[in-house]
Amino acid sequence: MITINLIYRGLGAALLFFYNAFNSYGWAILAFGLVVKLIMLPFQMKSKHSMMRTTMLTPRVKELEKKYGTNKQKYQEEVARLYKEAKVNPMSGCLWTLIPFPILILLYQAVRQPLFYLMSLVKDEVAVLTEVVTRLGLYTPPAKTDPYSEMVIANILHENFQTIVSDSGVADIVSGKLYGILNGIDMDHYDPRICPDIPAKFSREDLSGKAECKRWLQKKFGIEQASHWPLL
Repeated sequence: MITINLIYRGLGAALLFFYNAFNSYGWAILAFGLVVKLIMLPFQMKSKHSMMRTTMLTPRVKELEKKYGTNKQKYQEEVARLYKEAKVNPMSGCLWTLIPFPILILLYQAVRQPLFYLMSLVKDEVAVLTEVVTRLGLYTPPAKTDPYSEMVIANILHENFQTIVSDSGVADIVSGKLYGILNGIDMDHYDPRICPDIPAKFSREDLSGKAECKRWLQKKFGIEQASHWPLL
């Protein structure tokens, strides 16, 4: 189990490296897949070569089948001798084709638990984070165990970073592990709860009006409206 967890951690570290390079989980997964493809390329070429040689022997195999069709044991012996003389292993073509599948299965596990394997949070810290986003009304725990709950919580964390990390329950676990831009509100100089110049009011506790203000500002300055783009 420890060995499997180390593999998961390694895959998570690789994904995190590519994420830091591209700032996108999508591009990180594509880059990871490309690296795996490049590593496997020599072996896949060897596999293709073996399959081609096996295909070239097909006519001779069919001749043996016609010759020894009624004697299955003799037929199998002659076919094995043919492959041995030609130095061809008919199973080698399939072997390297199957290797990427366990890698994909392991990668799936790492992607499915980003808080644990990518952000290096322990289970107790994940539980605290889950409790906080639930208390803040950002997440509703499912009635049954959800294998994708960490992905949902990671997405909530990404979209509500300031609100979540400002909570006292998260303060002890974010240091050195969770990073984001705290583009928060300086209440000493500006209070959006009472500002008359914005179309919707909001506060640290209730940011629901902030999205409407963002759309209003984008429209006012002729900026393409995209909810996932930050305004600087």
